Amino acid sequence: METTGGIGSSSLRQRDDVGTGRRRHQNEGVCRATSGPNSSARRVILLPDQDRGAWHHDEIADGLRHLDSSMAGDPDQHAERVALRYRLQALIAASHATAATAADTDWATIAAHYAELDDLTKSPIVRLNRAVAVAEADGPAAGLALLDGLDRHLPRSHTLAATRGELLHRLGRSRESVIEFDRAIELVATDAERAHLVARRVAAADP
Repeated sequence: METTGGIGSSSLRQRDDVGTGRRRHQNEGVCRATSGPNSSARRVILLPDQDRGAWHHDEIADGLRHLDSSMAGDPDQHAERVALRYRLQALIAASHATAATAADTDWATIAAHYAELDDLTKSPIVRLNRAVAVAEADGPAAGLALLDGLDRHLPRSHTLAATRGELLHRLGRSRESVIEFDRAIELVATDAERAHLVARRVAAADP
């Protein structure tokens, strides 16, 4: 996750509908490390550790203008449903982009947007992202509960395993946490993310 402690794990990429100067999002808060001024080819950089002054604020402003304009008009019901999906994603991205620091992130609002998006899309990826936001807003136990049942939809997702491992670690359930991190390490594809996960596993094994 992307707040003070940071859920340290992996990458589930999704498009960012409001430009944050980071073009691609990875799993909500689990880690956000992409090409650009806040990234490295050799290591993962979590959102709390990024230099927000290096973000492309002109792109953020442009994205926010588009978001404002998308609120206007009275489209038909189908078009509105489609528009709502993208609008919610944009509102989530805007919440991140306009927070002065990671600690200033309004996780309660982000979690509420994800709840609406989850109801709308029934997407397991959205549910995973929602779980991370809820964990930040309401605590790791609440986030962990939302991960139940996702394994059958995302059976080889290292992000799911890493997220569960981090939340278990936050709850002091070290043995279970290490098992999840081991699974994430087995499934992850990139060296940078694997190195990050190995570090998180070490932290979970020695709290």
